[in-house]
Amino acid sequence: MASPKPRYRYRCEICGEAIGMLNEDSHWRSAHPEVLRVRRRFARVYLVVYFPLAMASLILGSLALILQVSWWRIGFFAGIMGTFAALMAAGIREWKLEKPVRLRVITACPVCDARMPTADMRNHVEGTHPDIWRLVKQSYWLLNPGIFAVLAYLLVLLTMLILFDLPDSVWDALPFLLFVPIFSWMVILGVVGFVLDRTRLQPARESWRMLHP
Repeated sequence: MASPKPRYRYRCEICGEAIGMLNEDSHWRSAHPEVLRVRRRFARVYLVVYFPLAMASLILGSLALILQVSWWRIGFFAGIMGTFAALMAAGIREWKLEKPVRLRVITACPVCDARMPTADMRNHVEGTHPDIWRLVKQSYWLLNPGIFAVLAYLLVLLTMLILFDLPDSVWDALPFLLFVPIFSWMVILGVVGFVLDRTRLQPARESWRMLHP
């Protein structure tokens, strides 16, 4: 008797297929070579353009700090922000190159497993599974503002640390100020995602299978 096919909970971020976490690389190579080709092309652009810009900004900022010139705070801050801007620009450029390719990938609906291009998935979920579509929108308002809030918090914290003479108590509390808010947001996000999956998505999948055997 053939052994039953394992049921994986980890899903591919591109097509939504349930795969083993350790099988992700082999799955990407076999199922999404077009995405990997885009990433390899961008990697060459990153090494030629964005990485040198980020390193140049970081080196200039570090020189201002090491030499302790009168404007070292401004120079160091500009260097750090230049590095951050170069990395952000690289991420945006990569997504713009990768997004059209991802939209053509055949994906599985998280509820009924119907397969279709990613570009058509929104209309399918919104029209066929309106409850899950509302859940997706609620998750969006949890995820995206949270990311921007964390980035804004880190930017404000970094600005204050570099440009202002803060008391020693702030520096002593820096690990708490830096890691606790980020860790707390990640825990909240994970718990909410787990709860929504168990209480909304899985029951919706089971209900669909019962109604459409």
